[in-house]
Amino acid sequence: MKKVFFLFALALLAFGTQQTFAADGTPGEGSLGLGVAINTYPFVSNNLGGVIGYNISNNLQIGLKLGFGIGMELDVPSINGTETKTYTSTLIGPFARYYLSTIKTLRPFVDAGMEIGTYQRVNGDYTYMRVNVGGEWNPYKSFGIIGGLNFVSYESNHKVLNIGLGAPFIGATWYF
Repeated sequence: MKKVFFLFALALLAFGTQQTFAADGTPGEGSLGLGVAINTYPFVSNNLGGVIGYNISNNLQIGLKLGFGIGMELDVPSINGTETKTYTSTLIGPFARYYLSTIKTLRPFVDAGMEIGTYQRVNGDYTYMRVNVGGEWNPYKSFGIIGGLNFVSYESNHKVLNIGLGAPFIGATWYF
């Protein structure tokens, strides 16, 4: 996973990272975004992680997510009655985000991605593919707050296809 992240970071540096702005004042082509996000994943866990993205055009961003999560199960039956169990997860994965027409400082988007990770509860690796809908509010030119909902997802370990709005996420991105 470290090699994938290193190669992605190297590719971003090769493209150059001079910040530009679109005509509406939002981050444009050539902007590099670094952020944090909180995600929820069905069957896996909640996740806190970092996001790095590069705007290859005013409307298209490609990037990479890295994350760590902790899940909890309350009142699990045991020999001594009930107990609480905690589980950890890690993930890494690419994404592509397409921004729709800007409404003042709000940029609605559709994004798709794939996360590969490990989850202690299911004793193994998983692959999570998803399509999200959301928006990014840019109160300042170099800062955005993102949020949205998962629209379609597939989780490989449980072989579950989820369709419908759910699994919210929220985050913040700084653009350079």
